[in-house]
Amino acid sequence: MKKIYMLRQKLHYLEGNAYVHDVVITGSIVAEKYAAGLAIKAEKGNVKIENIENWARITAGYKVAGIIVNGYGVLNSNKIEIINCKNYGNITSTGLKDKQANVGGICAYNNNGSISITGCYNFGDITVKMHNDTASDCVPVGVGGIIGALSYENKEGTYII
Repeated sequence: MKKIYMLRQKLHYLEGNAYVHDVVITGSIVAEKYAAGLAIKAEKGNVKIENIENWARITAGYKVAGIIVNGYGVLNSNKIEIINCKNYGNITSTGLKDKQANVGGICAYNNNGSISITGCYNFGDITVKMHNDTASDCVPVGVGGIIGALSYENKEGTYII
């Protein structure tokens, strides 16, 4: 596997039939709103992510994941495949007022497309903090060891986990 040390730069989008494989991510990533070990979003074409290991500690406000924040599709015009990926890093959402937290060991959330997650594992801790830790600031939260949330808007997409 190739080793990538994440400092300040990361992939923002994976698109156009991207295939990313055999990468190890280390270090730590801190962002105000959203962060992931590999990329923020996958869209506009089939995207395949395979054999990625994240060991980095990742902290952000409300959208946080070990591998990718949003496996985004355009109503079945593309397919996101995440295969044999592992997260060992601790993932933390610090909370932002009036923002819904989606936090997952592999993927924070998916909306409007097809996603397949197979052979993936999360070994890291997942922590979600409420903004100011008060009940009045609560908004819905999607949290999961593999994926934080699947879109409630998608009636046509396919989800295989």
